[in-house]
Amino acid sequence: MGQSIYEGRSVKLEQEAKAHVEGTRIKFYDELAQHAEALEQHIKNNLWQSDERNKALEHLIATVLWARHCVKKHGTQ
Repeated sequence: MGQSIYEGRSVKLEQEAKAHVEGTRIKFYDELAQHAEALEQHIKNNLWQSDERNKALEHLIATVLWARHCVKKHGTQ
């Protein structure tokens, strides 16, 4: 037999939920990149070239990667 009316609605609802989650994830990634780029520029424009500045930039990259991993694993609020 074919799908019942409820099974079809359930599948559609699940697809809509997945699309919503993916949309919020992409929005988070985009906003995170914008803020990270602004912070990177701020650091580069205001700190002298040094090991500490380089370390700050390395940690900024690590922060972005961890945040992306977190949202992929747990989603956003």
